Amino acid sequence: MNNSMCDIFTILTKEINNTDRIRLYRDNDVWRAYERSAYLMSLILPSICSSKSVNHYYEIIIVSNTVCCEDCMNVLFEHEVVVKKQNYLEFNLSPMQISIEKFDEWKENILE
Repeated sequence: MNNSMCDIFTILTKEINNTDRIRLYRDNDVWRAYERSAYLMSLILPSICSSKSVNHYYEIIIVSNTVCCEDCMNVLFEHEVVVKKQNYLEFNLSPMQISIEKFDEWKENILE
């Protein structure tokens, strides 16, 4: 994970109450979604691979999804783009009314 820990804490702050947005952050040549954004993305793209990384120093576990194919990006762009910047994309999924209640269970079941 190339994001600094400061950036990770900023991302986690945004994600803690996220119920309807997929936020993607550019990480070198790929786009990554973290935490609840990763969960929502896994519902839209069921074949996407989720990963879990553990930062033992800060004692936090962070889950993420990596978008590395054009087909996956095309599926995401079927949804409303709220923010589009060079290193950040945000998609609105509120019309889908997806429940976030299974996020913790999903996160727990991802292998490290």
